[in-house]
Amino acid sequence: MHALSSHPRPVGAARMVPLPTEMPSMWSSIWPFLLWGAWGLWTAISDLRGDDMTATLIRLFVGAGILGFFRPRVWWVWALALSAWVPLEPIVVSALSLTDVHRSALTGTIIPPIPALLGGVLGRTFARTL
Repeated sequence: MHALSSHPRPVGAARMVPLPTEMPSMWSSIWPFLLWGAWGLWTAISDLRGDDMTATLIRLFVGAGILGFFRPRVWWVWALALSAWVPLEPIVVSALSLTDVHRSALTGTIIPPIPALLGGVLGRTFARTL
């Protein structure tokens, strides 16, 4: 006889260990990191290839908004992490051996976190109102 069947949990008592069906799936834990990596890499590479600063800022705004919508509790962490891709562009260039790139005007500035934080706030606001 199993210990579980011989000593049933009293009605209303809390379980200490969740059932496997109550556990979050691995995908729900991993996908924000995959989105952050893919979106950040796309933002960094396209910022290095083009000279349009507005497109990069829009990518940061939209990406942080998506992450803020799906992770409203820690929206600011995702927004700042996404904006960190811009100062890391020289590392992306050396890691991917990119050629024909020019130095971004945003690399050494404080501008990238601003649209990312605004997008994160907007995403969190949408998540909380729905």
